[in-house]
Amino acid sequence: MLTSPSPAQESQVAESNPKAHLPIESNIEEDAHIKSYVKSLLKSGRLNNKYIPDYMEEKMYEQLLESIIIHVKQILSEAKIEFLDHEIRFCLVPKSS
Repeated sequence: MLTSPSPAQESQVAESNPKAHLPIESNIEEDAHIKSYVKSLLKSGRLNNKYIPDYMEEKMYEQLLESIIIHVKQILSEAKIEFLDHEIRFCLVPKSS
């Protein structure tokens, strides 16, 4: 069962990890992967809209994907599964290339 942390658990996490509640941001490596992915989508024509200039479309898709990744990271950082007196926590990290 997925649960949200109680206020007591949140303060315990904050004490053990002072960066736990700081905003999650994308990093340079993720940005490069996003740019590459968006360019490949636009070149393939699967997503390319002929009525929107490519430079605008590219920026829009990049910002959308960055936003999605940041929100997924935030959700996963707060999610946990409790099972047999253990906690399973999640973390989204880019694959090393």
